[in-house]
Amino acid sequence: MSSPDFILASALIFLLGYLLGSVPWGLLIGFLNDVDIRTRGSKNIGSTNVTRVIGGGWGKICFLLDFFKGYLGVILGIWLAGRLEFNAVSIAKLLGAAGAVLGHIFPVWLKFKGGKGVATGAGAVLGLAFWPVVIGFCLWVVLEFRTRVVAIASIGAAAAVGFLSILFQACAWENIGWPVVMMIEIMVAIVIYRHKENIQRLIAGCENSFGKLPQKKPGGALPRKKSPGSMKRTGSRKKAARR
Repeated sequence: MSSPDFILASALIFLLGYLLGSVPWGLLIGFLNDVDIRTRGSKNIGSTNVTRVIGGGWGKICFLLDFFKGYLGVILGIWLAGRLEFNAVSIAKLLGAAGAVLGHIFPVWLKFKGGKGVATGAGAVLGLAFWPVVIGFCLWVVLEFRTRVVAIASIGAAAAVGFLSILFQACAWENIGWPVVMMIEIMVAIVIYRHKENIQRLIAGCENSFGKLPQKKPGGALPRKKSPGSMKRTGSRKKAARR
């Protein structure tokens, strides 16, 4: 393939990946429920805000749709490489993945104001480096369960995927390829940067959560709820004291 054809093929793969990633599933789900997700909650079109505003079921659907946008970006790159006689399949995968992630974060249809790229980035990296994403997802689950703050889970998981990609390639535990590792590090940096407002709120102590964990007493035991009987006894004592 000549240099001009290579450049045109690369641009086409990236553009189609971008268009795939730019489908705003969170916004469309909101419209299905007569809600403009951009005006509610955190005003973000990602699955976390969909969960808060519309419900957990729709939030899971939004996450999966955004996730598969990223994964299909890699598949699209491989497929187009075969159709276009594009010999550098590894580059085609990177272009499709990068296009999908950037399309999700900066969709042209929404004036380049999209999601934060966690779900789409995870899907894209899964097609490039399997085990780092699997371990990163497990870490996300643990962090979200322990803190109830999605931003902490997302930032921690993204950083873990970036670190594990380097580790797995350096130790030859998975043949990822250094160009792929570099692209993953760029994606991770973009995802963390997109959480800059969350980081500021975390520092200020006012970040949104899915409910606060019960506060423990100094001795380590959780506070006990009063039973209806004990509440009645307390009320009768107060009445007796007033008499």
